[in-house]
Amino acid sequence: MRGTAHIRAVEDYVDQAIFSVVASLRAQTSGSVELSVSEVAKILTSGRSNAESDLHIEAERRFAYSRQPCLGVRVNELLQSGFLQMEGYECLNISTSQLPEAGSNR
Repeated sequence: MRGTAHIRAVEDYVDQAIFSVVASLRAQTSGSVELSVSEVAKILTSGRSNAESDLHIEAERRFAYSRQPCLGVRVNELLQSGFLQMEGYECLNISTSQLPEAGSNR
């Protein structure tokens, strides 16, 4: 895998981890937890705050080697493209209207 195909595969991997964090927290807390862009980046890099310590998040610390601002940029890109949406003040959710159909290539 070279060039553009490799970049796309890495972006897909990062995107899936972001969606996993958002979906996990929204499902386990019935949407009651504030989930900001920086909180998603924090969970993916260094873990969670004590408020969410009893929740299971599969993608936690998946990108421990990355910097939070880099992942925050990707979360913002997903917001701008409509794959994520903001519901109220700092409350991210997955936008079901923008998700690709199963088996399709975005």
